[in-house]
Amino acid sequence: MRRRRDGQAPLEGLGWVELLTHPVVMVSLAVLVANDHWAKQAYANYLTGKLSDATGSLLLAALLALAWAGVVARRAAGTPRAAVVTPVAAAVAAGTVVAGVAVAKTSAAGASATAWVLGAARWPAQVAAAAIGGGLPGPVQPVAVVVDAGDVLAALFALVLVAIVRTTRASPSPTGAGCRS
Repeated sequence: MRRRRDGQAPLEGLGWVELLTHPVVMVSLAVLVANDHWAKQAYANYLTGKLSDATGSLLLAALLALAWAGVVARRAAGTPRAAVVTPVAAAVAAGTVVAGVAVAKTSAAGASATAWVLGAARWPAQVAAAAIGGGLPGPVQPVAVVVDAGDVLAALFALVLVAIVRTTRASPSPTGAGCRS
C-alpha cells in the first residue's frame, strides 16, 4: 500500500481523473449531450425525458462528490493531498441528488423554490453574456420546473456513482490520491 507524505494510509476511492474518465460517466455525458441536443428534438417522448433525468442525476452526483472531495482535501491539516472521492462521499452526493429531486419534483412548493434557485444560479452567466453583448442583464427569473414524481425514479440512477467508486480500482498516482490496496 502506498503511503501519503504524512505517513498515513491513502484514502480509499477515486481521484478526479479516474472518476471523470470512468466509462459509465463518459457514456452518461455522451448520452446526455446527444439526447438533449438531438434526440429530444427528433423524438420528443417520455423516454428522452427520463434519459436526460437519469444521466443528469449521475453526472450531478459525480460533480457534488468531487466538490466534497475537494473541500475535504483542502481542510486536511496542512497536508498536501489530492481530492479523493470515497464511497461515503459518493453515497452522500447521490443521496443529496435523489432527495433534491424528490423535493423539487413532488410538490408545488418544492418546484417553485427550485425554479428560483436555478434561475438565480444561471443569472451570473446572463450578466456575463449581457456584458459581452453590451446590454444590461435582466432580473433573476425562475426557470420552468415541472412537478413529475416519475423523475425521482430516474434520479435513482445517481446511486450508480456509489457502485463506480466502490468497484473501480484506481491507478496509483504520484500524490497517492486514488490509490487502493
